Formats: sequence, structure tokens, C-alpha cells
Amino acid sequence: MLCARGPPLSFTYCCACGARRPQLKRDPLGATRPQPMSHTDNPPLFATLLVLAGLFACQRSPSPQRVVRSPQAASGAQPDDSVDPSTGLETSCQFSKIMAHPDPRRLGDEFLLKDAAGLFLSSNAWFDGATDCPGHEPGPDTHTAIASYTTSPISSSDTLVVIAVSYQVLGEVHADAQDSSVFEEHGRQLIDTLVIHRTPYGWRVRSPALWLRVLIDSAFAYAKYRPFHAADAQRIRLLLAELKRGA
Repeated sequence: MLCARGPPLSFTYCCACGARRPQLKRDPLGATRPQPMSHTDNPPLFATLLVLAGLFACQRSPSPQRVVRSPQAASGAQPDDSVDPSTGLETSCQFSKIMAHPDPRRLGDEFLLKDAAGLFLSSNAWFDGATDCPGHEPGPDTHTAIASYTTSPISSSDTLVVIAVSYQVLGEVHADAQDSSVFEEHGRQLIDTLVIHRTPYGWRVRSPALWLRVLIDSAFAYAKYRPFHAADAQRIRLLLAELKRGA
């Protein structure tokens, strides 16, 4: 208990019982004798200070609140509502919901033939209906010139067919500022994998599938709209002749 006492016989203050009235001292004749004032001789002020000191001493800071986060909020995961439940693909894939391509091997052969013929160098409705995510395909402004390609099966099941495709590559073709076809020689052997899978709407080639590997004869035919420079055309013919001699 916090208590304080003033001068003898003047007053007593107790935290529990409050301030008592000061006792006045009288001289023998009964007159009140004035007494000197100090910071402890003003009972109301001193009592107020003691009460405030006690309140501040006893005050406790509140304990911090615990913030409980759900596992979903902690991981930052957001519900994914962009997947089409009928295909398992994102709606932005623009999957063609038309029954087509019942034979996966025929689909693979036709896909490679059309790609080698340069039919996918521009927008193509057949390509959009033969792949599972045409909406995510890039729009490249180059293509690969090839001399030939061969295929060999890797695996086959009721839901998935995988085919290895081997290309004899001559180089890359792109357009210059004059809108002419430019050939950059880069001869090499390239092996890629064509994956075809079953969907509720038939078989589809798995994207990305915009390979643009075009046989050189088709590249020359396509180049009638964007002709090669004379030096590039001559170099391509020499490369083809060398390949034929080495075959």
C-alpha cells in the first residue's frame, strides 16, 4: 500500500482511505498559528500527484494480438477460375471444342506435312483446330529452312502418342527492312518431339507447336511474296547440291 505522511500532526494520506483533513495547531490562547507552506503541505495537490503516480506505475501495456492467417492466405494462393473444366486447359488457350482428329498418327503426319509446306507461316484455321492451345502460340517473324525430315515413334498408348522428328536444317530465314527474305546459314541436325494427346473432343497436338520448319522448296515458293536476295538464293542451291552429293 502506497502511503505518505506530512509533518507531524498535520495530515496523513493513504492510497486506500484518501486524504484526511489537516489538523490545525493552536497556541495556548486558541489563536491559529500560521504555518509555512511546502509541496507536502497542500494535501489536495499532493494527493492528486500520488494518485496519478500510482496509476502510471500500475498501468500495463496491452499484449499484442496474434494474427492468424489461413493456409491459403499464407501461401498467397488465389483460386484459379480460368481453367475450362471440360478440357482442363486455360480458357485463354481458345481450344476448339469440335470433335475432330480421331486418329493420332494421321494427325501427326498431316501436321508435319503442312508445317513443312509453309502453311503455318500465316494464320491457319486447321492449325488452330489441331493444337490444344492455339491462343498461347507466339507470332514469330522467322522460320527454319530444312532440306528434309524423318519420323520415328517413341511411345503410344490410348491417351498419348509421342513421335521423334529429325530435321536436316540449312539455316534461318527472316525479313529485312526492304521486306526481302534473308537467309542465315546454320546447317545442323535437329531432333524434336511431337506429342499428341487425347482430349474429350478428339486428339490434339500439344502446344507450343508453331515450329515453322519449312522445306526449302516450299520456302522458295513462299518467297515469291518475299524474294530472297540473289546471293542468298545461290548459297541455298549450293547447300542443297552438297547435301545431295553427300547422300
